[in-house]
Amino acid sequence: MQVLKLATEQPEAGTDVTRLWLAPGLARIAAVFGNGVPFNGSVLCWDTSAGRALWRAPLQDDDDTYPDPDFDRDVTRCAYTVAPERDDADDASEGGVAVCDLATGVAVRLGSDHTALPALTSDGQSTLAVEFDIRNRRGVRRWEVPVPLAPTDTPLAPVPRWRIDLPVPTGLARHTDETPQSLAVSPDGARIALGRTGGSVTVWGRSNRREVLSVPTLKGMKYVRFGVHRLVFSDDGDRLAAVRGRWADKRYGFQVHVWALSDGTQLRGPKEKANVNGVAFSPDGRTLLTAREDGTVGEWDTATWKLRREMAWKIGKLFSVAFAPDGLTCAAGGEKGRVVVWDVDV
Repeated sequence: MQVLKLATEQPEAGTDVTRLWLAPGLARIAAVFGNGVPFNGSVLCWDTSAGRALWRAPLQDDDDTYPDPDFDRDVTRCAYTVAPERDDADDASEGGVAVCDLATGVAVRLGSDHTALPALTSDGQSTLAVEFDIRNRRGVRRWEVPVPLAPTDTPLAPVPRWRIDLPVPTGLARHTDETPQSLAVSPDGARIALGRTGGSVTVWGRSNRREVLSVPTLKGMKYVRFGVHRLVFSDDGDRLAAVRGRWADKRYGFQVHVWALSDGTQLRGPKEKANVNGVAFSPDGRTLLTAREDGTVGEWDTATWKLRREMAWKIGKLFSVAFAPDGLTCAAGGEKGRVVVWDVDV
């Protein structure tokens, strides 16, 4: 076990490590820094051998949730919502989504009126994002990303006629219940999941764009922006875990819910008592890790949903957790840029 200290050039934007990705062999660690304040956040890719940042970027976070970029499986490409530029009048221009090749630093924008919540396929050659137009119509679009990326001022065009239309809510629900909050694509690229601020979740097949799963809005969460904080597929794409907001003991917190996508049933899942901020499936699907606000990580058996063990390193609150693609190494991200890395017991 070792504890790393990752540094952000924007400490005013938050130093909580809210998301993590591990490259094969632990060659790189990707981390998102944030604190939930609108328009604050940054992302970096850390070269572990050199002990320095390989790449950094500011992020847009236009509500009170953490910023939500995505990396491919090998941590070679990143898709992120660019932080808007502000002038003296404090008017923010729409940043949109960019895809960056970490080796070259070349980045390209997605062509659209406005895009957010990017989700990369595992090979980094395709990205999905939620698209908004000037009439507030919403849909999920797909872009093919060339290999290698070449410098250009021309945005990438979306795949023609590939679109999942989303309902346009009215009234207060327009800004709360039905606002897209998280987007994920399964590692095999076959399924797409969208979570909303009211707690509802929808899963579609990528090829036919037909609905596979529909989870309704959480009761008691009306007009509260703590719905679906995170969405994670198992590697085989058969299960989906969501970190969803809840109201209990006169305070807000997050709990994990898991569904089997073969028949849409909600599984027992981990029975957490602590507030959960992050979740990760092992590559073989046998383990689910939960990162808790009390500074511990829970290791759950996904066959029985029994807690195998709890781990703690006294580094403060934990916000994220991740497995390396080979399943042999894990990491958890916490406060003040701290990341703890440990080997999995075989």
